[in-house]
Amino acid sequence: MADIKPKYHSDTWLENDDVTTEAKKVKLWGYNADATGYVKVAVNAAGELKSSNVLAEYAIADLDTTPGTQYNGYLRADGAWYIQRQVTSGTDIAYTYVKGASGYDFSNRASESYVSFDSAF
Repeated sequence: MADIKPKYHSDTWLENDDVTTEAKKVKLWGYNADATGYVKVAVNAAGELKSSNVLAEYAIADLDTTPGTQYNGYLRADGAWYIQRQVTSGTDIAYTYVKGASGYDFSNRASESYVSFDSAF
């Protein structure tokens, strides 16, 4: 089995990195066992791991189930939104995302700029 290494921003120091202790800030994501969504994991100032389901407050609003490229639109009560694009090619499936704080318009889904989950959230 190949070694799995965490993805981090870069080898250069970022604004929030702790140069004194040489601690680098990283984004950690996992998929929880009960399949309710992606979980963001962070270490607080006390060194404790904290997690949150970043998608728990969103509800499905629109679906486009066109074969090959499907779109799922989600809304939050405060107007925030995201659209998940699923592209299927043979047995390969790729998911990408676009999100916004307001102005949800599912009719623009095909022309949006989609990014990976860790970039969107």
